[in-house]
Amino acid sequence: MIMGTKKIEILNGVVTEFGLTPEQVIENWAVEGKISADFLNLVANKVKQPSNVNFKQPEIILPGMFYYAKENLISPDIIDGLRLSGVVGYVDDSKKHGLIIGLYDTELPWSSDFFGIGNFGVTDSGREVTKWILAAAQEQGRKAEAVQWCANYAFDGISEGSGFLPSKDEWQKVAKNIRNVNLSLERVNARILKGYYWSSSECSANGGVWFVKLSDGKAFRNGKTNIFNVRCAFAF
Repeated sequence: MIMGTKKIEILNGVVTEFGLTPEQVIENWAVEGKISADFLNLVANKVKQPSNVNFKQPEIILPGMFYYAKENLISPDIIDGLRLSGVVGYVDDSKKHGLIIGLYDTELPWSSDFFGIGNFGVTDSGREVTKWILAAAQEQGRKAEAVQWCANYAFDGISEGSGFLPSKDEWQKVAKNIRNVNLSLERVNARILKGYYWSSSECSANGGVWFVKLSDGKAFRNGKTNIFNVRCAFAF
């Protein structure tokens, strides 16, 4: 892998010659495995960026709006020159807080070695449960692939460690807004939310986990070694 100052020089050269954004080039490198998540964040702070950017966040936030992590901005618009980080999945009654859905997903087992912490019925906060699962898995030397992937997520200006696997209840709230969310994802050529997604919510003491069909919000139980879609979320 090319690293350090040399790679930054190459990046700025590509940006100038071909009229691309730095983020478009970085994304291509990341997808091809040419840079690490740590280096992705390093480069993002050193390449050419738009100047004098000053946008106001709307007083009322709605599902389907666009999230720009570096600016900590939510907007109804796709803003030229800013790197899009995600789409609003749902908003609470205050219309100021809720869940952001990342632009990428993958397919993984929840745990290939049947690990679990028995969190069923404890909380509907995917962020809290993600922390508990990671801490217990590390302590016991066990695998929690779906949750770990979300915690490692570091694309599009998102800081590693800020992402989490949504709970069953959180996914069901997103499912109520699926049309607006998917329309926004389509506008930016991101993969829409389609099919079945793991949640962070265990459903029984015998190792079952809830997964959710996002087209209608229906939840089902399955064993942890099965493979389903995994999508990262972020709180705002």
